[in-house]
Amino acid sequence: MSIFSSVSLSLIDRCFSLLNSSVSHILPKLFQSLNAFLSCNVCSKQFHGPRKYAHLKLHVNSVHLGIKEHLCTLCDKKFSQICNRNRHMRAVHNLIIRRKRV
Repeated sequence: MSIFSSVSLSLIDRCFSLLNSSVSHILPKLFQSLNAFLSCNVCSKQFHGPRKYAHLKLHVNSVHLGIKEHLCTLCDKKFSQICNRNRHMRAVHNLIIRRKRV
């Protein structure tokens, strides 16, 4: 075996060793952040899952700030989520809401 081959192999071994140690260090952190939850600062409600940031924002806006931006055009009742407004319009006003086609 030549010197070049042994140097190359030892370099490759070190690279794989470093890669292996970094992967074993990073993967637990990655899974920890995916499984971690967010808590509301006001009421401590916890949010899990891939859309936890969006759900926390919606919770704070609707529950604590009272932001309701979806309005029923027939009775002026306000809703924080469009799905709740659509359900209201079906149940109270017997309207069928159709989705816009893109």
